[in-house]
Amino acid sequence: MKEHRVTVKVVPDTRRSKISGKFPLKLRLTCKGERKYYNTIYDVSAEEWEALNSDQVKGRLRTIRNEISALELNAEDTIRLMDDFSFSKFEKRFYKNSGGFVLTP
Repeated sequence: MKEHRVTVKVVPDTRRSKISGKFPLKLRLTCKGERKYYNTIYDVSAEEWEALNSDQVKGRLRTIRNEISALELNAEDTIRLMDDFSFSKFEKRFYKNSGGFVLTP
């Protein structure tokens, strides 16, 4: 059976901004052309998102970037341990082991 690659990335949800003008960061999983987004506890402005992706990030944004990286690694590890991937199986395993990073599907 052909194994399908699952990609994991945290991205800003620019479809809507919050009252503060910031965008929620979401964990995006893509498998076989299907994407599913999961909420995180982080909100950033467009400027903060650019700063997060720069080499010179400092302070609070560096902490957020490190936690986002840990979240992505946790999701990748969860996927790697699965025999066959499905979003529902991922959600069950990931939320059990997420450490509070992701709040709701």
